[in-house]
Amino acid sequence: MGQATPRRASRGGHLALRIGPPPRPWRAGQRVLVIAAACLIAALGAYACGSTSEPVAPTATANATTASIIAPTATTTATTVTTTGASRSCATGGLCRIGDTGPSGGVVFYISAEAINRAANISHGGMYLEAAPTDTATNPAWCNGSPSSSVYDTTVGAGAANTATMTGCSEGAAVEAAGYRLNGFDDWFLPSKDELDLMYRTLKLANPSLGGFGDGVYWSSSQADVNFVWAQKFIDGSQGKTSRNTTSLYRSTGCLVRPIRAFSPMA
Repeated sequence: MGQATPRRASRGGHLALRIGPPPRPWRAGQRVLVIAAACLIAALGAYACGSTSEPVAPTATANATTASIIAPTATTTATTVTTTGASRSCATGGLCRIGDTGPSGGVVFYISAEAINRAANISHGGMYLEAAPTDTATNPAWCNGSPSSSVYDTTVGAGAANTATMTGCSEGAAVEAAGYRLNGFDDWFLPSKDELDLMYRTLKLANPSLGGFGDGVYWSSSQADVNFVWAQKFIDGSQGKTSRNTTSLYRSTGCLVRPIRAFSPMA
């Protein structure tokens, strides 16, 4: 039997009773449908479902995701640059070690902390010294004629300046060295006494030996005095004063010439 439910009377302000069935409870399916509809409305209105907070910002989330994709791209680019620099060899303008093949095809035998051997019309200078892979074709005198001035400097870094001074000679060791050409490089010079010794110690004595040096006597660009020049025996490394002429008491020809050049890595 139905239950009585109150309703407002039409007259006199009295409540009247209406007899009828009670309101039906929501079925489970109806409840799910209502909740789903509420969520749909919330999504369309950019609100979090079941929350009264401010709207969620889907656009910001999408941007953040995009940024996380861009970041690895930047990292990849940086890695590529580093790899390119690291893969450059000494011969192609990279960093060098003793014994490496240099840009001209010679052999690196010295590394300086700063550029050395800069001399006008001879060498631009550089931090590396490389020896030519072979001797020049002849065994000349040290100088036929006279240098424009004395060249007594024996230190590492003096070879280019010594050679520039010796271009006053009509022919000889320095003239041959300065005229040497290899693979398009024309900035060669005759090594100073100490530069010549470095070639012997770092290349000839290497195991295995580097540079293709023989056991003969090599000219330096350093004078010992007015009449004698420093030369070095590559059979044992000894250095001594040698007549600057083609012949002397102990030889009938001049000494060997091994040109060198200075260079730096590419920027």
